[in-house]
Formats: sequence, structure tokens, C-alpha cells
Amino acid sequence: MKEDQMLIPLEKLYRQFTGESLAIKLSELDGSSERIPFLVGEVERITGLTNFGAYLTAMLEIDAFFLNEDRHTNNIAVLYNDKIQEYALSPLFDQGLCLFADTSNDYPLELPLDACLKKIEAKPFSLSFDEQLDAAEELYGIQLHFNFTIKDVHNELEQLVPYYAPEIRQRIEQLLRIQIRKYAYLMDN
Repeated sequence: MKEDQMLIPLEKLYRQFTGESLAIKLSELDGSSERIPFLVGEVERITGLTNFGAYLTAMLEIDAFFLNEDRHTNNIAVLYNDKIQEYALSPLFDQGLCLFADTSNDYPLELPLDACLKKIEAKPFSLSFDEQLDAAEELYGIQLHFNFTIKDVHNELEQLVPYYAPEIRQRIEQLLRIQIRKYAYLMDN
């Protein structure tokens, strides 16, 4: 992010321009296939951006693959440069609740992965990652392809031996094996 830019969450942006809550407005619409194009249309209307649908789809692809359950209307944003009064796409941020990271409460290590997978809920368009992703990709096409293998994952996790317990590293590797199979169409390998 450049010095002259500020991050504006979509919830704040929408409220500034309409006086309403974006999260509440989305909840009034019927499913991802209505919510996603509404959000994209409003963001593009307010900001003048023309590629927000592709950006949002890429974000949802990452969220689905890595199971980020913390994507809400305050965790989707645009950048605004006050000097030139121009909006830009924001880097993705707040991926902290990926890969069943909350092992203290929601996803204890003793809980089997299949139980975790049944329990996790997406946001902000649907409780289902796949429903959100299917709707976005139908509207804007596939945006990302991941270029790594399970061997790459294993090698990266080996680098984390000093920092994470074996159970955590094994769980992440096991989960990413599942995700690589499930989202094989997003894999370049």
C-alpha cells in the first residue's frame, strides 16, 4: 500500500454512500447468485473500478481453498488515494482464520478433519464455500490457478518444525491434501 492510499472496508464504503449496512443489505437478497453481483455492481458504481468481480472471485477461490471463515464485509476492501481521488483494488488481508487455525475453541486438534469440514461456515454470501465459489466463477470465470504440490506443502511445513507441533503440521498437510483433490481444477500441476 502506498503512502497516499488508505484502506476502506466495503462495509464503511457502502455506509458512506448509502447510509445503510452492506451486510444487512446482502442478507436481504436471495443467495450467492444475487448477493455477489449486487456487491460487485455497488462497488463498481461507487468506485469506478471495472474488474471487481474478477478480484472478488480470486478472493473467494483463496478463501475456499484455504477455508478462511473470516471473510465479511469489513474484511473486503478497496484502496483510496485522496490526493488523486482514485480507488484501487486492495491486497487481500486477514487470512488469520484459515486451515482450522482456531485450535483452542472451534477446531481442537482432537476433532477429526471430517468433523471440522462439516462444521466450518463461509461468509459473506453463503455459509457454503462451494456455493459462493460456484456463483462467482459462473459470473466472472475462474481467476486463479495454484502452482504447488503436496510435496511443496510438506517441504514448507518441514521449515516450521521449530515453531509448530507435529500434530499441527500433520493436520495442515492432511487438510491441504483434501483441498488439492477437491479443487483439482484450480491446480496447475
